[in-house]
Amino acid sequence: MIKLSTRVVAQQTVSGLHDGRGTLNGGRALDRPALGGGAWQFVDYWRLPPGTSIGEHLHVEGYELYFVTAGRGVMTTNGVASEVAAGDLILNEPGDRHMLENTGEEALTCLVTAVIDAAKG
Repeated sequence: MIKLSTRVVAQQTVSGLHDGRGTLNGGRALDRPALGGGAWQFVDYWRLPPGTSIGEHLHVEGYELYFVTAGRGVMTTNGVASEVAAGDLILNEPGDRHMLENTGEEALTCLVTAVIDAAKG
């Protein structure tokens, strides 16, 4: 069993993640070696204050899954914007260009995980 506290990860700060706006709290909670290798790439925890964003980016070899745990915002995937809120799960497929923006009045928090495409891994 691996147990981590998001309170510890949230103490880190990152500015301009993937050329996004503002300073976020969070980062890599687990990486591939800690996850035992295989298909898992990482698990991240992010806290986006109002008006901040994770900039547009893509992952060629893997799926990236966002689970919004608090707040609200907009996920744009391949140019299509969709409102997201606490409880939403968003799956971006390999090659999808995507970004997440906090458009709400309170922090948006999310867990992000990536898994290698079995056909490519």
